Amino acid sequence: MRKSLQVAALAGALMVMLALLPTAASATPPTTGFRVSVIAGADVEIPAGEPFFVQHGWGAEYRPMSTLHSFGFDLYVDGIQKHGPREIVIEDGVWVDQQWIFNFRDGLPAGTYTFFGEWTDLDGIALQMEIAVTAVD
Repeated sequence: MRKSLQVAALAGALMVMLALLPTAASATPPTTGFRVSVIAGADVEIPAGEPFFVQHGWGAEYRPMSTLHSFGFDLYVDGIQKHGPREIVIEDGVWVDQQWIFNFRDGLPAGTYTFFGEWTDLDGIALQMEIAVTAVD
C-alpha cells in the first residue's frame, strides 16, 4: 500500500512538471557561437576551436501539416551526416517554418572541411550546396 502511494505521488509530480514544460513545436533550440551559412555558397574561414552553428531549413510559406515531413535538410561534414534538433513554427494549423540547427560547441580543429547541405521537398532533392570551411589558428 505504501509503495503504491509513493508511485502515485511521483506520477502526479511528474505530470505537473511535464505540464509546465514548453511544447517542442514552440521551443527554439539554443545555438552556440556564430552562424556559418551553407546556402550562401561561399567558402568561409573561421577561428579554430571557436563554437559556431549551422541553421537551415524551409520557411515563408504556409503548408498543410500533412506535408511537414516531406520537407527536410541534411548536413554532412566531410561526408559524415550531422544530426541536430529541428524547430517548427505552426500558425493556424499549418506550418510556416522549420529549421534544423547543428551546433559545433567545440568548434573545429585547424584544417579545411567540406560542408554539404541538401534540401528536400515533395519532389525529392530541391537544392544541394557545398562550401569549404577552413578553421585557422
